[in-house]
Amino acid sequence: MTHDNALVIEEEAPLRTPPACVRLAVCALLALAACGDDGSTSPRTGLTGTVVDTTGAPLAGVAVAFGDVTATTGADGTFTLDAPAASGVASFTLADHVAVQRPVTVHDGARSRLDATLAAEAQPVAVDISSGGVAAGARNARVEIEAGDLVSPRGTFVTGAVQVYLTPLDPSVPAELDAYPGDFSAETMAGASVMLETFGVMDVTIRQNGEKLDVAPGETLTVRFPAPAGNTAPPAVAGLWSFDEARARWVEEGSASYDAETHTFVAELPHLSPWNIDNPTEVTCVVGKVADATGAPVVGARVDARSDAIAGQSFTVSGGDGAFCLFSPVGIDARLTASHPLGGGAVQHITVGTTAVADITSSFTCPATSGACTDVGTVTVTVGQVTGPDDPTNGVACGDVADPFAGTCAAPVRDVFACFAPEGECAITTSEGTVTTTEWDNGAKSVVTYDVATRTGAGTFYGPTGAVCGTTELAESGFTIVTPSAQRFRFDKSGGTFIVTCEATGEQLDSLSDDLDALRACTGGDADLCETTTTGQCETAADCGSGLSCCDFGGTTACLAECPALPSCGDTCASGTVCCALPGGVSQCLTQAQCDAATTPACSESNPCPGDQECCTASGVTFCAPPGVCPG
Repeated sequence: MTHDNALVIEEEAPLRTPPACVRLAVCALLALAACGDDGSTSPRTGLTGTVVDTTGAPLAGVAVAFGDVTATTGADGTFTLDAPAASGVASFTLADHVAVQRPVTVHDGARSRLDATLAAEAQPVAVDISSGGVAAGARNARVEIEAGDLVSPRGTFVTGAVQVYLTPLDPSVPAELDAYPGDFSAETMAGASVMLETFGVMDVTIRQNGEKLDVAPGETLTVRFPAPAGNTAPPAVAGLWSFDEARARWVEEGSASYDAETHTFVAELPHLSPWNIDNPTEVTCVVGKVADATGAPVVGARVDARSDAIAGQSFTVSGGDGAFCLFSPVGIDARLTASHPLGGGAVQHITVGTTAVADITSSFTCPATSGACTDVGTVTVTVGQVTGPDDPTNGVACGDVADPFAGTCAAPVRDVFACFAPEGECAITTSEGTVTTTEWDNGAKSVVTYDVATRTGAGTFYGPTGAVCGTTELAESGFTIVTPSAQRFRFDKSGGTFIVTCEATGEQLDSLSDDLDALRACTGGDADLCETTTTGQCETAADCGSGLSCCDFGGTTACLAECPALPSCGDTCASGTVCCALPGGVSQCLTQAQCDAATTPACSESNPCPGDQECCTASGVTFCAPPGVCPG
């Protein structure tokens, strides 16, 4: 199940596009119709979506791949990818994050919407496996390693220090459930296709000198998987499923036993990958069609079904005739959300039937017995509009969705955006790497200045007539809206929502909890809608104006008056750790063993590779590889 385009707020400095807390989070908070598209964009075949982390913040630089086609997310986490019509697997990868693969179908003449959530990889735990050892992670996660258990990609046995990454995902935490790889489709040891009810996922990765290791043939690692925090009575035995990245599918490989004392499942792993503790669940199918207000089919709309009763989700995209088919546990009511690829959609509660279907195909297409499916009929979605679960027939503009501020101390916030009222397509210009101006066809404009070093900034909203509608102050944890009469309203990120504080009275509002689904359906849009011109990017200082330097931020450059210092641990490291200088000018507090492993090349001119292998370097990591394998 993909993560919907949720509450996004910038965590890193936006160098090529406006800060996401202005371009996207404000749109999500207030569901401005102007943040969607007017539907006039000509259809293009491919994928579009947004990638966020488990706090809801957008992730820049995520590599998105579908077949042979690739794209990279921008500073606001959005991407578009032109690809031929096909069914396949889309992958999302970013350094220091657990990769995600999703099955998806791209339909001719339309962009399918596919969002993703990536969980940050756990901090490494150093283990010297020459004589065996134990790595303990968060939530009682644990792996036991003995000498001879691990091999390199070349099949050679590994000795010495390794770095163990145990990243658990708790299905009782919605954002972590969204970060699961795949879509809960699975294959049993007998070859049957099933859907899963999950009791927890954990990515188990072990590296040495940057290389991913694996379990030696014939060996296993004893691993403890944290059980869900809110589940007080997990099953005594549950299935053990590994993840097949090529097919984006879980594969049954055995079982795990629950240990009540540690609230963990214990299993033996024959190889390393994400692993899932699950049991198959009986499912039925849900069918329907997605159409616009004229009755025309909407192709590529994301449709998902969620249930709070069990931990499991299902999603699909609508086909060429707007039809969709997905699967849901039998007899358990669910919440169905259909989202237009350009933003806008519909949310409704559905009563799921009790007729189980057994002929779920490997591609999770609708079974031949689709007459037994729950038919929800036509779901109407309109760009820039959303319908809520309490009134599924009366569409309203996204800007009017269950106004969370009406009758509260924050009511003046709505006036700011009613004055702003951007409409039509937009153009973005960045100047000197710090000033971003976005202008809409109707004359509305926002001008934002952002300080890379302090992660702070300020912006002004202008209405179509040029009037100042309000200003914003940007901070690392949120932003503040200031009205022309100097009333201040602070938006602080808190998990999956925002806490709004009316500074004059100190009153706080949890404004988005009840309307999150509608807001998610309204956000989205096509990253191509705003034409971007960047005047601040550079290769050398000669490309910048007088008094400006060309600053490099991991491949993205900007002309700034002063380049901010890269992250450094200085003298703040705790006892038992050292400030380790890593590639790229960054330093981090690590144990001496971790630092030695991270900074010692696997090979060099003085330490050549064995046999005819070559010494390769990629992303600052050196490693030995067979001839012809080195990148580039």
